[in-house]
Amino acid sequence: TGQLTEALAAYEQALTIDSDHPLPYYHRGIALRNADRSVEAEQDFLRVTTLLPDFAAGWAHLGRALGAQERYADALAAFDRAIELNSDLRDIHYWRGMALLNLERFSEAVTAFDTAATANPNSTQIWFYRGNSLFRLSQYEAALDSYDRAIGLSPEFVSAWYNRSMALANLGRYEDAVDALKTVLEIDPDNADAQAKLAEFERLVRQGNSSDWV
Repeated sequence: TGQLTEALAAYEQALTIDSDHPLPYYHRGIALRNADRSVEAEQDFLRVTTLLPDFAAGWAHLGRALGAQERYADALAAFDRAIELNSDLRDIHYWRGMALLNLERFSEAVTAFDTAATANPNSTQIWFYRGNSLFRLSQYEAALDSYDRAIGLSPEFVSAWYNRSMALANLGRYEDAVDALKTVLEIDPDNADAQAKLAEFERLVRQGNSSDWV
């Protein structure tokens, strides 16, 4: 119900009754992470994984708390441990892919997102970040396919439309790239990045000069 202070007090009371019970630490960690208090959450999940070293969800949430602190290598290690314990854990391959993407290990990120998409093919975020990983590998056609999948699931996903325009431009499909940016501005008229790129792309298309502008 959004009553974080009251929830934290209840977890604290539970821990005064049994300070070695893992569940108060686990659920308090989730509450803290959701409140953007990832450093405190990390401490609770470390306690959970000490008390229950074979609890896959504890490792997964530890990874998310570490990822929120941009400690991606540590997060990846936690996600790998979670997968060792339960490779079917919900969203674990997505979060592993995000850590790999932030570590610029793009090929491995694509593989992780592929696994995530097999389990959850209707996730907009999986397809979007898979597209971003492929884009960073200069695999623009494959990236475009992923962005199209994301847009098919969420037609007003501005970032997917914008990145789609960049992939199209790199494929030499400049007029299509302009159309994609126009869609961005229909959804988000104040998008300054799209405004600037649209003006640049339209000018270059008119000039017939398609090089060195992405």
